[in-house]
Amino acid sequence: MPSRPPEEPRPVRPARELAGERRTRALEERLDVRPRRDSPYLRAEVRNPAHRTRYEVLVPAYPSREGAFCSCEDFARRGIGTCKHVEAAALYFDEHPEAAGRRAPVAPPAGLWGEIDRRLEGGGPIEATRRLRWPGAALVEEETAP
Repeated sequence: MPSRPPEEPRPVRPARELAGERRTRALEERLDVRPRRDSPYLRAEVRNPAHRTRYEVLVPAYPSREGAFCSCEDFARRGIGTCKHVEAAALYFDEHPEAAGRRAPVAPPAGLWGEIDRRLEGGGPIEATRRLRWPGAALVEEETAP
């Protein structure tokens, strides 16, 4: 059997281009954004009724997307700092400034980064798509007693 020629590597696309695609998808898809008022951080739950999925989104530096976090696989895998859920949440807060409210910057709870480090260092087998998002989920989980 003849061997196949080696595949050419896919060209690397700039993060700005990928972020623009995520913004376009946030505008085109019917995503349901529900602000969460139970947190000192600007948080939202973003649901996609067509796919029956929902993700937690954190936008701490709103209106900047810097430092944003989403619990979806695209956010964890791509590493571009945004996804359609982050973009949908930011667009929602742009259109509904009363939902964003005035929030003073809040320091993360004590031990948060230690918990993320602990999760990165060990914790058993996790499939590849969840490996990156599981440690970061500590940012949006409900606070538990130590």
